[in-house]
Amino acid sequence: MKLSKLSLAIVAVMGAGSFAEAVALDLYVDDKTKQIFAEPGPGRTKLGSFEKVEDNAKQKADLTAIQTDLELKTNELKAIEEHIVAQREDKAKNDEKWFNKINMRGYTKCVITSL
Repeated sequence: MKLSKLSLAIVAVMGAGSFAEAVALDLYVDDKTKQIFAEPGPGRTKLGSFEKVEDNAKQKADLTAIQTDLELKTNELKAIEEHIVAQREDKAKNDEKWFNKINMRGYTKCVITSL
């Protein structure tokens, strides 16, 4: 099914985006010199985990655009499927009876002769 392949692709992109969010920078501060370090050591206190704000905002915007595109494609697929079903029903309705295929115009005359 095309819809499931498209959904799988979107989930893969969303998973890659969440992995990028999981990578954070841990920073430590030296208690004496107040210098900031990226690695733990003696006399260093952890400040916390930090992420880039610009990249995160861009990823969220990209994710929103992908989700909007997915919704549009899903609606388009549903509309196409409904159109195909309607065409098949119309065709089946017209082809049901043999007398719907025969069309006579004008006057017809029936002659009965007796012997």
